[in-house]
Amino acid sequence: MTDLALGRRNFLRCCSALAILGSIRAYSSPGELSEQDKHALLRMARLLYPHQQLSDEVYETALQFSSTNTKNPSTIEALERGAEMLDVAVQGNWLAADRDAQFDALKSIDESEFFVTVQEAVRTQLYGNPAVWELIGYPGPSAPLGYIDRGFDDIDWLTKD
Repeated sequence: MTDLALGRRNFLRCCSALAILGSIRAYSSPGELSEQDKHALLRMARLLYPHQQLSDEVYETALQFSSTNTKNPSTIEALERGAEMLDVAVQGNWLAADRDAQFDALKSIDESEFFVTVQEAVRTQLYGNPAVWELIGYPGPSAPLGYIDRGFDDIDWLTKD
């Protein structure tokens, strides 16, 4: 399937596949995401916000796997369904798919509530963390000092008239 547009036929296929997958889904334990779902969300976060210098632990913290938010059964179910959507989009195991297929799968669900929720959660948790700023080279907000006093005034290509 090369066309990932979500027409009526593809929507019905996805819904059918999700219903089948949902009926045979094995849970690691009540109130927890399975390891496979955690790895899928971690891979999704890395694809959305790629930083080689950041460890998996930083992304896991941004995803808040151990927070009370992921102890809510409805939240866990939504995250599991989202991980299943990724598998359906690649017609197999999303984690085993190549990078291009993973990107295509993400593009096919980029307007879903699952995608938007994960994207916003990772973005705010990742880029709102001052420890991450140091790792990615962001000097922090300009409010107290301004950027001119932080080395951003070294534009040698601009003539001084």
